[in-house]
This record gives sequence, structure tokens and C-alpha cells, in this order.
Amino acid sequence: MDDEQGPSTLYPTTSQIRDRYRALAITFHPDKHRHTGTDGSSDSPPASSVSHFNAIQRAYEILTDPQKRAVYDLLGEEGLRELSQEEQGDGGDEGEGGGRRRHQKWQIGRRHKTAQEIRQHYQRVVYERRLNTIDAMVKSKGDINVNVDARAVFLPISFFKNPDVVQHDVLSRIMRARVTGMGMKHSFETPINNATSIVWAGQMLARNGAGGGNVVGTVRHSFGPRFWVEAGSSIFNPRIATAKATYAHDMETFATVNAVQQTYKAPPAVALTVGKKVYDKTTGFVTVRSGFWELGPWGRGLAETLGRTDRPAVSFGLTSIGHTGTGWTAEATGGFIDNHLSGDYTLDVLNGFKVKVGSAVGTATGVSAFVNTERQMTDNTKVGLGVTASLPGGITVKIRLWRLGQRVSIPIMLSQNIDPTILFFSTVLPATSIFALHHLYLEPKRRERTLHTIAELQAENAEYLAQKRAEALDAMAMLEDSVQRKLEQERASEAGLVVISAHYGLASAFTPLGMREKEGEEEKVADVTIAVQALVQNGHLHIPAGRPKDPCMGEAKSLRVQYLFRDKLHEVTVDDMEGLRAPLRTHILDDSRNATGGHNWDA
Repeated sequence: MDDEQGPSTLYPTTSQIRDRYRALAITFHPDKHRHTGTDGSSDSPPASSVSHFNAIQRAYEILTDPQKRAVYDLLGEEGLRELSQEEQGDGGDEGEGGGRRRHQKWQIGRRHKTAQEIRQHYQRVVYERRLNTIDAMVKSKGDINVNVDARAVFLPISFFKNPDVVQHDVLSRIMRARVTGMGMKHSFETPINNATSIVWAGQMLARNGAGGGNVVGTVRHSFGPRFWVEAGSSIFNPRIATAKATYAHDMETFATVNAVQQTYKAPPAVALTVGKKVYDKTTGFVTVRSGFWELGPWGRGLAETLGRTDRPAVSFGLTSIGHTGTGWTAEATGGFIDNHLSGDYTLDVLNGFKVKVGSAVGTATGVSAFVNTERQMTDNTKVGLGVTASLPGGITVKIRLWRLGQRVSIPIMLSQNIDPTILFFSTVLPATSIFALHHLYLEPKRRERTLHTIAELQAENAEYLAQKRAEALDAMAMLEDSVQRKLEQERASEAGLVVISAHYGLASAFTPLGMREKEGEEEKVADVTIAVQALVQNGHLHIPAGRPKDPCMGEAKSLRVQYLFRDKLHEVTVDDMEGLRAPLRTHILDDSRNATGGHNWDA
């Protein structure tokens, strides 16, 4: 381990809480802060010492009471108040309306909200729950695919025999685009019981004036969390039957069998996929496809029609997916008709845009490359734009929209060849437009909304923040004597930990070279050296992860601590909600900065 202090428990024991309570109770006891006059009389203790002492008493009562601690961890102060009212048999909320109010109070977990804000929050929660309930019952999904041929838009004037007869302005060129095909699919799910459901899907396809449609029914059944199957068939001609089974041996291994029967005159084409986690975030998989095959007389005579397009193949691949959706996939396929290699990589850019780039090369499919980007616009809406260039195939742009289970896809064919000009305007121009849209509109708008929200939040809580800041200063003043004694003990110990400086506040104020001072932000960074030193126990510092203390409410905050341990200068910066343990070897500063550290206790 890289931990200089060795392992310790995540949560303090009851005895540790009791010891800490006794130490704080002695430090903040009101009798220790009375001022004795020249005549021997003593004044009343300061109100701040009484307030801190009462807060320590209450915190100890909550932390040592399992029920109160559980309520506080889940529901905060409002939960404790409600618990106290129930224990006292408060009659102020009796009756049907009072029952509703009491139930609502238990739901309040966030602080610093007005009644109106709380009502709006729970109205949104109820609305979202209704949507989720409806979606869970029906699971309605829709797909609309519109194929557009826009090759004529980019034809040069020299292509036409009589160019003077044809209009070539921008609007006239755009009007040359035509819809060559359209596909629509809609499905919904009907639960039979907790394990079984039926999915009904209607689909239609039209291309160049001809088309057709069908209705497909699929039964899905789950035998448990590890094994589930589904089987379906189209109702009208052509009748195509499908079956699928998935088995998860454990969290790292799975197998899937997929069968498709295009005609009852031949056995179904079967694909078997087996996958296993091979690294931390990487899964390897193998897929074997049977293609068209014969079983005695079953399928004989159809090889000329089905066997040409559906042949056996084997694929090997690796895929990796991170927590944010970033990742990559690499796959190699070998078969009788097509052998190809493919790969793609997904990453997040520009604070919300997900970009996926990939390419493939095959003996039957040629060479292709693509770039897709998508962005979440709202909680329920996502848009995407993609460009694919292939030989043969040309250049195609695809526009996509997702909303509440509905998807619209519009592939637009721009050229049947790789035209450098068209490729430039279909890739560089959209990328530049997206970049400009992000930096000139989306990001400034987001920043403006964030700053406005923060300003409102800080204005609403200005009095509260001022009160807490004053209480913190009073507390540090009362801690000063005890911290000085603790500091002397730590200095005298060979394994003592001495806090040189500690600052907590606006995250942007902390730089690798020190503190950045900016006019108007002085109060957004607090010196907490005394408070942090007070937390040191026998050469160990532990600050558990938890709620922020909000010297700059609504903004990102950090804590930076410089400390001496075994004659070496250490420094660590943690985010607001992170915990901190010290000393650690990873906190040691380089030799050049430690050369001036040493035993400079007065630094």
C-alpha cells in the first residue's frame, strides 16, 4: 500500500465518537469562555460558545443513536425534525391533509429551498414517474427512416447537355433532391406477467414506387436473471421466423444464440456469440454464423438463391466501454464471401458531444470510414449527425433524432464517388459549425444559466452564509488554545503531523503553483488551518467525504492542505465532496520544494 498510516476503518467506532465528543465538549464548554472581571465576577459565556456546545451535544446524540443517524443520513435535518414531531405525538398535522403534509416532509432531503421550489421539484418528480410508468407498461418505440438522393444537387454545370435550360441557383439545386425510399416501424410491449411479455411491431418499406409491409409478433420470457429467450414470426408474407436465447454464466461470461428462418424450405441460419471479460473494462467475443445450409432434402435446390448472399463466417473481436460511454471496438471476420477488418472509437468532446469514428476494409464491401456525433439536448431528446465515405458507395450524410423511444433517421446520399469538395463540405463544414455553435452559443448560454443560478442561490442565502462564516470564525478562535497544545504534541512526536496551511473554497482559485487571487473572490476561499489541525489525531488526519460547507454556494470547491510529516513537506488538493486521509507518500512534494521545508515549524 502507498498509505503511510496503514489501514483504518471507513466509519468511526462508537468509542472514537465518544472520545472525540469529550475533547470537543471540553474545548467549547461555555464555562471555559467566561470573562472574569477585576472584581472577580464573571460575565455570561458568549452566545457563540453556547451555540457550538449545543451543536456538539446534539451531534453526539444523533451519531450514537442508530435510528436518528439513519434518518439524518437519508433525509437530513428535516427528517430529524419530523422524527421528533412523531415521537412527541405532534397533533399539528393530524387529519387527512396533515397526513399528506407529514408524508411530504419525509421526502425533503435538499436544503436551502423555498416551499415553491420544493413543490416544483416534486411536481417534476411525479411527472417523470408517470412517464416512466407508462413507458414501462407499454415500451412504445418508433422508427422512421427516410432515404434522400441529393446527388443531383452537386452536379457541375458541364454535366448538362443544355445548361442554359436548367436553373443552377442554390434553391433550384436543393429542389433536385428526391426521396427514394421510406421505412417506418412501430412497436409496443404487452406484459403477460413478471417474466413474460409480447411485443407487437408493424413495419413498412417503400422504395422507388414499390413497397410492402408486415406485422411481427414476438414472445419474450425470462427464466431468471441469467437466462432469457424470445421467439417471433411475421404474420403476412413473406413469413420470417426468429428465435433468440441469451445465457449469462456470470458477470463476465455470456452466450447468445440467434436463429433466422427466411423460408420454411430451408433450415434457419444460426449465429452463436460467446463473450468473456478479458481485462478490467474489455470484453472479447467470438461469433460463428452458419449461413445457408442444407439438412438432407431440407434446403436442397436453394443454394443458388440463398447460398450466394448468406454464407458461413467467423468473427473475433474486442470491445471496451467506459462509465461515460467512451470506448472502442475491433473486429475481424473471415468467410467464404467477405473477409473484413473493422474498428471504431468513441470519445466525449466539447463538454457533451459524443463522437464516434471508425473504418472498415473488406474483400466484398470495399473500404469505408465514418464519423458520427451526437449530443443530449434535453433529458428526453438527442440529436446526431454522421458522415460515411465508402468505395464503392460514395458519400452519405445521416441526420438522426431520438425522443422518448422514437427515432428518426434521414440518410442523404451526396455523391456516388469520393468527391474531395463534397467530402470537405460534408465533414469540415459541419464540424466547424458544431464547434462554433458550442463555443459561441451553447457553452456561453450554459455558463450564463449556471452563473445566474449561482448568483440567485448566493443572494437568497447571503444571510445564512454570513451567519455560518461568523460562527466558523468564532469556533476557530475558541479552538486556538487547544490546537496550539495539539500542535506542540505533534511537533514533539517523531511521527507527528503538522498542518502548515489549509485553505478551502472556490476550486478555480487553486493552481499548481499556488493560490490565484482575484478581486471580489476573497471571501470565497477560507483559511481553515486551525480547523484542519484540530482534526489531526496521533499523526493521522482523516476528513470523511460528505456534504459541502459552502463558502461559495453553488460553485465547485476544493480543499488544499500543506503539512509536514517526518521532516518532509506534503501537499494535497481534494474536491469538495472527497474524503482526505493523510499522511500518504503520494502527497510528498518534490525535493526542490522540500529543501526549504525541513523543520520550519513557523512557516
